[in-house]
Amino acid sequence: MSANIRAVSHIAVGVRDMASALRFYRDFLGLTVSLDQHERRGRERGDGSAQSGRRAVYLRLADHDDASFLVLDQQLDHEAEGGPRNLFDAGFHHVAFWADGLDALVAAAPGAGVTIVHGPTWEDSASWGECSGHLIRTVIFRDPDGNLVQVDSRRDG
Repeated sequence: MSANIRAVSHIAVGVRDMASALRFYRDFLGLTVSLDQHERRGRERGDGSAQSGRRAVYLRLADHDDASFLVLDQQLDHEAEGGPRNLFDAGFHHVAFWADGLDALVAAAPGAGVTIVHGPTWEDSASWGECSGHLIRTVIFRDPDGNLVQVDSRRDG
């Protein structure tokens, strides 16, 4: 018997600088923070701090059961290594969101210090695994940690 996958539960994104990540995902993209917590792993030291842990910020795309969400994960006990990824590198190479108001987001990018990697362009819906002949507007941004974030819209404006 196979599972009936209905939706994406969440996507976890490792970040080096939570303040910069929040400026991108919360302030620029407009996702809503539902939880911001420090999660400890391991024994506590004598000063009450954890030997290892993370700061996890949960950002909701909508407010209902089964709504997809994003978790920004900053490891507190070590520095993240590596540079920005390129589109189509191995592993998860980007995350994409459906949105309205894509053109306003594109216009706000320079003032927010957000880099546009691709677009905005209108592309055929066949690239989304749909029947050809419908247009989808798309743009790809780079977040502060170099992750690629695509935003798609079926409508302009």
